[in-house]
Amino acid sequence: MTLVESSPDDKIIDFEVFKHYMAILQEKNYIRQLKVINLKTQRESIHLFDSPQEVNPADDQNQVCDFFDVELEDNNTFDAVTLKYRLSTPNTPQRVFNFNMGTKKADQIFFEQYKNLTKPQNIQCEKINVTMRDGFEVPLVMSYDKTYFNEKSPWIMFTKGAISQKSDLQFDNNKISLMNRGMCLCYPLVRGTKYFDDGWYHSGIGEKKLTHVMDFIDSAIYLKEKGLAQKIGVLGIQESGSITALASAFSEPLLFDCTVAHNPVTDLIQHLFHDIEQRNTIQSAQEFEEAHFRKLQEFGDIQNKDFYEALQLISPYHIPYKGGNLSLQTDLLITQDESYLHSYHGRKLMCKLRDVMSKDKKLGFVFYKEFPEKMFTEEEKSALQYSFIINSLLFR
Repeated sequence: MTLVESSPDDKIIDFEVFKHYMAILQEKNYIRQLKVINLKTQRESIHLFDSPQEVNPADDQNQVCDFFDVELEDNNTFDAVTLKYRLSTPNTPQRVFNFNMGTKKADQIFFEQYKNLTKPQNIQCEKINVTMRDGFEVPLVMSYDKTYFNEKSPWIMFTKGAISQKSDLQFDNNKISLMNRGMCLCYPLVRGTKYFDDGWYHSGIGEKKLTHVMDFIDSAIYLKEKGLAQKIGVLGIQESGSITALASAFSEPLLFDCTVAHNPVTDLIQHLFHDIEQRNTIQSAQEFEEAHFRKLQEFGDIQNKDFYEALQLISPYHIPYKGGNLSLQTDLLITQDESYLHSYHGRKLMCKLRDVMSKDKKLGFVFYKEFPEKMFTEEEKSALQYSFIINSLLFR
């Protein structure tokens, strides 16, 4: 029997046990690394995924990009001496490597290829440290194609809210198309996300949820004030991401030029009072309880008056009528899956915005799209959302 002790600074992500080795994927100081233990000699070694064929340098000084993501692949051969893992960075396609646990050498065995990525060496990745209004520094990661990027390039900020993680930074066909059009893809690694450790996550959820939204807003303000971006779009995915995106756009109606939210929760108060008690028919009892716990952890107890008042400040449905009017200049697209359990949220917000728009004709364009079940792939949905962003940022 082998007992593996993890230090308080180590976060175990995954592990595999073989006949002669044990491989542990862990995160230390926000960086993922692979610990290999020889079960016969108990000797340990650390692999940092920093060989030239693994992580592309982030700049000309050969600084290794520290925003890569690693996941273990299926390793079904018990007596194997090699370990398969998948690696992705913000400026390289996904790749699969065979890592020899004896020789400590990694060989690439799979490389994801894209027809619209003719010069992968032109995709650049940079990091900016942005100071928030409370003096705290938050990293902002940007990816762009240096062939097309210039000082007039629009920026697109991506968020999945509290469930944002490093794997969100990897690119796909649609993101390559955006970079081919000169756009800069931007990922604010704000507090209250899973980009880093548990401390980072808990610093922007519950009673500190407003910090998460303010960090996102401050990141966009920084880009505008420093002259880095003339136009900014935001894409919020899933319930948590939609709250971050819409709350930011409604709180600062002149900051964002376009906003897209998919499968949104718009009335956060109603959602926490009633929706989280509804169980999806395909959910097991355990899955329902876990989802219920995550919502309470992210937003706090709605029965608490202090939480109730704070949540009204980030509830998209409640923000537009603060002060009696709304000067919403962002172009807005709400998309929903027909099968989405809480689809009434998008329709409810659209009705409210139509009422506002009937009184103020100077508002931005507002659109709504519902995807019929099984008629659109996830890539096709993303393509429609990105098309809206392209038209709004480039041709409006």
